[in-house]
Amino acid sequence: MSKRVFVIALCLALTSLAGQLSADVPSELVKMANAGDAEAMFQVGSTALLEQDYGTSFTWLTKGAEQKHPASLGGLGFLYFNGFGCEKDPAKARQLYEKSAALGAHQGMNNLAHLYRYGLAGLEKDLPRAVQLLEKAAELGNPKAVNTLKELYMGTELGPPDTAKTLHWLKYGAERDNPGCTCDLGYAYQHGIGVEKDPARALELYKKAIALGSTGAVSNLGMLYLTGQGVERDYGAALTLFSKAAEKNDIGGLINLAVMRYQGLGCERDVPGAFALLEKAKALGNPQAGQILEAWKKKEQGG
Repeated sequence: MSKRVFVIALCLALTSLAGQLSADVPSELVKMANAGDAEAMFQVGSTALLEQDYGTSFTWLTKGAEQKHPASLGGLGFLYFNGFGCEKDPAKARQLYEKSAALGAHQGMNNLAHLYRYGLAGLEKDLPRAVQLLEKAAELGNPKAVNTLKELYMGTELGPPDTAKTLHWLKYGAERDNPGCTCDLGYAYQHGIGVEKDPARALELYKKAIALGSTGAVSNLGMLYLTGQGVERDYGAALTLFSKAAEKNDIGGLINLAVMRYQGLGCERDVPGAFALLEKAKALGNPQAGQILEAWKKKEQGG
């Protein structure tokens, strides 16, 4: 289902352990944690993790884990696996993930799936087991598990790409306001991948994904305006959208904005500006940007 970035950039939205927690811990929540509320301990510990206050995170997640709070066990395992606020101990992390998953926590299931996927922490690589855990985690509302399933079926890690299963998880995630799934489902409708081509539906999904915080969808929406799919062609709107995406280092935004500036679409032709955008995309690790850059340089030199 993947396409060349020159045409469009797929967006992936990874979600951190703590999910939608606010960075500000309400004083009442801290009081509840101090009073022995295990869920509050998890909330305080997870928020500290988001703020990279690993010592505080370790303290509170340990307290929650001691009460056998399922999510705290998974969170504490995450700290041990990465050595955040403690000595790195993958074996201890695995034990905590297993306990968390056994108690029904999607955090533990998702993290344990990661170990099986790559054969870490003393486990044999076991992709079927990883998928089983990911599916359980996804059904319990773990957005990162949904994204991982989408990626697995979209790629070749499990075998040939499986468009039907990819679409299943894209739709599943989009129905639950997952930004990356919403964006990628729009891509499928834009290009007719596994579904009937429907630019109008793609437009709707991209706008929804943008509202949910997807940067990739900004660039994808720009492509609709650039090509006039599902909407009247509008170079000005495309430039604005690509510029917004490029400001956030979105590869598709950088390359597509470079194309418009190089060709002078809706703007004055700006070869140095186009080259600078491609240089930035190349520096961010995109090899195609480097290839385009070299081809354009040769063209400008009369080669």
